[in-house]
Amino acid sequence: MAKTILQRKTATGFKQISIKVPIELHERVLAFKNRLEKIDPELIFNVSAVCQAALEVAIKQAEKELNDIEQATKQSGESPTVLTNLLAFATDEEKQQRVTQEPPASATET
Repeated sequence: MAKTILQRKTATGFKQISIKVPIELHERVLAFKNRLEKIDPELIFNVSAVCQAALEVAIKQAEKELNDIEQATKQSGESPTVLTNLLAFATDEEKQQRVTQEPPASATET
């Protein structure tokens, strides 16, 4: 992540992308920006720096997952769609297990 999220306004040479966030989060960001502007109009909450850092982490993870899918496709001969669906199912099951702190149903059945 950037060294600081609060920075001085500068001209940018970047491309713009758009993201959707929940209304509540948008309102919190706007409220924070308004408070910050009252203190120092030249200081900004650098949402771009936050998003850039998060995208860097996400793309590394996505590249790893894509590499895994490509490797599994080569080894199994299955289509990428089948493997992607299996990967998504496993990921959802792992998330649920972490939330409930219980073993998956298949592990408890005998």
